[in-house]
Amino acid sequence: MVEAVQDGSGTYNDASYPGGTGGTSNSGGTTGNTNWGTNGTFGVGGRKWSNGNTASGAGGGGWYGGGSGTALGAGGGGGSGYVYTSSTASQYPSGCLLNSSYYLTNASTTGNNRSGNGYARITLVE
Repeated sequence: MVEAVQDGSGTYNDASYPGGTGGTSNSGGTTGNTNWGTNGTFGVGGRKWSNGNTASGAGGGGWYGGGSGTALGAGGGGGSGYVYTSSTASQYPSGCLLNSSYYLTNASTTGNNRSGNGYARITLVE
């Protein structure tokens, strides 16, 4: 079984400077304000914002990257994971060199909306 848990949205104690949201298996996370941060895209986390005095957190990379924080130390969202199965194969980019013989079975991804570091847990089942 493969379990990929993405880090959730970044937070800052002032609601006017929200953290970025986490990426999902089919879209990048968003920044709270595109004037100060960027959204995550496929394989790339959002770019951090800085004015020389304060900065936001960048979004984490992953299958789809998390959005960056907006300002004043707001955290970036975590990047997503991806598991190649028969039900997720349609989300793979065109030109994929993998075929159905590479599908993982009994595998899933689990998203969490929390603060802190994300993690991946891989358990070999024989």
